[in-house]
Amino acid sequence: MPKDRDLVSVIIPCKIPIYLEECLCSVLRQSYKRIEIIVVVDSEAASFENKYGRQFPMVRFIKNSLNHGPARARNIGIKNAHGKFICFLDADDYWESNFLKDSINVLMNDSLSIGTLCFSKKIFMPGFSVNGKIKLLLFNLLKDSLLLLNGNYLDLSSPFLCQISHMLFDRKRISKILFDPRMKFCEDWYFIINALERGRISIIRRKLICFRYSVKSNTFSQSNKVLITKILYYRKIINEILRRFGSSVYLKMFIFYSENFLIKNA
Repeated sequence: MPKDRDLVSVIIPCKIPIYLEECLCSVLRQSYKRIEIIVVVDSEAASFENKYGRQFPMVRFIKNSLNHGPARARNIGIKNAHGKFICFLDADDYWESNFLKDSINVLMNDSLSIGTLCFSKKIFMPGFSVNGKIKLLLFNLLKDSLLLLNGNYLDLSSPFLCQISHMLFDRKRISKILFDPRMKFCEDWYFIINALERGRISIIRRKLICFRYSVKSNTFSQSNKVLITKILYYRKIINEILRRFGSSVYLKMFIFYSENFLIKNA
């Protein structure tokens, strides 16, 4: 594909394509039309790229037969991207029609920003208890409130308030930054920490993505073993933020959450 100074590369890692059609349709419905879509099939057993390739001939499917997880799949997408802008959408989420337009407008009008971050609408997959939904809604209320307190730009110590699928980046400004495939959790936060060293991230105070929560990936319903492993990765992220950017009230609140709430639940 020829390079386009206004092209957006949309990278979608996908292992199970339950919601892939809805995800792709949301990209194709964008009001901003200069798009290339790269789906990295992250499974040695999956063969859905043939089916969806016929349905969506404008989409480029790349097979990652080694099944190394979303970090390596996103890295494959980065290496095959041609756009001036780059973003990462999970295959079970979908964008509102102005996600790209609004995100690019912010970057085009702010030369100091290297990326954008928007808010999200929450969708619960089947299987959540009422108590589980309440916990998650309260958690997200706190998270969104902290993000609002950040103001127009993401605080350097607040990458844990981000989801990578809520973001868009100037590809040149984050060149050579990749996801760490060795990390079982928090690889997106580590990517964002590296990006923040290049420049600031603008916050868009609108809900431009519909973000699905599954029982399997929900922190509040994971096994003790998984939670303990996740806490270790949280500590790694906390130490990395402290080393590079120092402390803040946002980081202190995250430390309190991870060291008290999660540990007690584990």
